[in-house]
Amino acid sequence: MKLVMQYILENPIFIALFSLIFLAKLFVTVRKHSFSPETYQNLKDRIHSWFYIVLSLFIALSQRNVFFIYFGFVMFLGLKEYFSLIELRKSDRYLIFFLYLTIPFEMYLINIQWYDLFIIFVPVYVFFLVAIVLTLQQKVEGILKTSATIFWGVMICVYGLGHISYLYNFSIPQVDAVGRELILYVLLLTEGNDIFQYIWGKSLGKRKIIPLVSPNKTWAGFLGGVFSTIFLAIMLGIHFFDFPIHYLFLFGLEISIFGFLGDVSISAVKRDLGIKDTSHLIPGHGGILDRLDSLIFVSLLFFHTIYYLYY
Repeated sequence: MKLVMQYILENPIFIALFSLIFLAKLFVTVRKHSFSPETYQNLKDRIHSWFYIVLSLFIALSQRNVFFIYFGFVMFLGLKEYFSLIELRKSDRYLIFFLYLTIPFEMYLINIQWYDLFIIFVPVYVFFLVAIVLTLQQKVEGILKTSATIFWGVMICVYGLGHISYLYNFSIPQVDAVGRELILYVLLLTEGNDIFQYIWGKSLGKRKIIPLVSPNKTWAGFLGGVFSTIFLAIMLGIHFFDFPIHYLFLFGLEISIFGFLGDVSISAVKRDLGIKDTSHLIPGHGGILDRLDSLIFVSLLFFHTIYYLYY
């Protein structure tokens, strides 16, 4: 516990984020009468949720095993949330049980750093597991739709989020980078990109970029997010790492673009299902998938970029 508190209290990023949350709380409290009761409650819930998200994340990052347990639980919540949204047949419950078991096995592969199996376990072996189990049940009606829908969920919740977990194993001494710093870096840029796109879109956005999927997304928001995220990637990268500038530019570019694509991909799923949020688990934010939609896509590309450049 002492090591956990030491890591948190001595981490400048945690102190900066906690200060921002405190200032946001103070601002909303002082300007309470400027908001409608509904807006005020929503902002209050969002700020409180961010406090617990940031605190729990830094506690998890302080210890390797704690982080793997933490992110395994996040995967479980995400997969459970996804399965609660889609239409499943009664016979599919056996397959769902086996798919939940892929999470601890995936985290085991990450923990022992068995990269070769980690990288193919879900897209190859779990793919065949889904096909085999559904076939042996002899419930052929809707089998193609069911297998595709179920496998899509495992890919985003287990395989996608597994890559952000695997980053914890990375150590790149030539650029003074270790795993948990890389995780914080990609998380800050991903969330920053979402905020930048929202601010630019609200300020200057007129022309819709993908109106049939996400009517609020605009070209101004997207491009403003791209340039702002690249700038933030370079500024943070210069301060914390020794990556070349053109690498930092690349990180910012890919995180901003794939963060946007992850966001609208989950939006497309929600629109198909006729829902606004994937759940109400996180007050003011919606569900796990609402909060991690951008990160799911970003983590894959960022992971493989780092792996290609330094491993």
